[in-house]
Amino acid sequence: MLGLFASASAASVHEHAPAFMWSPRATGMGHYVTHQHEASAMDLEHTLSAMGGHRGKGGQPLFQVGEHKAPEVNLVFLVPGLTSESVREHAAAGALSGVDKMLHDSASSLMVPFTNPSPELPRLFDGATRVQGDAVEDYFQAHSHIFTNGAPDTVVVELAVGSGKAGLDSVDSTVTRISASVSRRTAGNYAGLLSAELKGAHAPRRLASAADGLPYLHMGPTLLTAYGVCFLLFVIFINGFCCLFSLQTPKRFEEVKNA
Repeated sequence: MLGLFASASAASVHEHAPAFMWSPRATGMGHYVTHQHEASAMDLEHTLSAMGGHRGKGGQPLFQVGEHKAPEVNLVFLVPGLTSESVREHAAAGALSGVDKMLHDSASSLMVPFTNPSPELPRLFDGATRVQGDAVEDYFQAHSHIFTNGAPDTVVVELAVGSGKAGLDSVDSTVTRISASVSRRTAGNYAGLLSAELKGAHAPRRLASAADGLPYLHMGPTLLTAYGVCFLLFVIFINGFCCLFSLQTPKRFEEVKNA
């Protein structure tokens, strides 16, 4: 089950989020393929867009999509707090077994263990329709045209993850249930993506203050020496600058007459 996650070291996946992509009918990216290099949130968006024949601004998809009919629905599951480390830790115990089965049974499937946020994106699929996991069936009932309009509509399903394997089992159950519903309504012509809520906008850095409850950043010897050298060079520069502009030449030269 998800062999790469089970064998990867905890140090190498601690700061990353996993991404699983599958399509029952699309071909071109291979079957049960693992992308072992780091990928960004923008790469995920471009990859899913490529399934529908589209290409966003900048970036490249993670695979070359073959000729196929564009999916009716791009189904995106975003789980805040989902990490590659948690999947690695519980993979041997059968975590995300339903997702793993979909990856095996789909014509094309891709696993990306090492995914990072993209500073260029405020969040994944920011312009797509977002629905909470417990309200997605009601949304499908009210917008049944997305399954037959011939255009790839992207629907982002926001899920919550609990702690440990129980949280992963809850995500797995919800993802497989909703995916089965979409597959039935589109005759398998859809593309699915499960990943974390990768936000690219990072909070700006600032100095710690007493109100934060954090220790102040004290000046070390190296930093103090650098400041002293810069100040000394500034003094030398100012003196030379002033001396240069204080130079004066005579307004006229008197001709010396021989006696």
